[in-house]
Amino acid sequence: MTAEYLLFLLVGRLLIFIGNKFVSQNEIKIKFINKLFSCNLCLGVWVYGLMSWFTGFYVFYDWTSYIPIFAELAAGCFSSYLVYLVEIGWRSLHEVIEI
Repeated sequence: MTAEYLLFLLVGRLLIFIGNKFVSQNEIKIKFINKLFSCNLCLGVWVYGLMSWFTGFYVFYDWTSYIPIFAELAAGCFSSYLVYLVEIGWRSLHEVIEI
């Protein structure tokens, strides 16, 4: 399950990166969608939730029973938060600060 979950996180992060590049190159007229695509954490919840629904991969499958919409939403929230923590940790370690 660990290798599958890492692949799940990697593919999701790639989709989040592509979504962010799309917004930075094209101006979206709808403010809600523009804000959604510019926030990695917000976009990640939807990307990982939809990926969980499409692939049938549920994060908490070993601990709880399947509850249709809650399982996908929980997988999206948990996965997005985990990737976001790794991303900001990586950025803080390898960021160049100019004074």
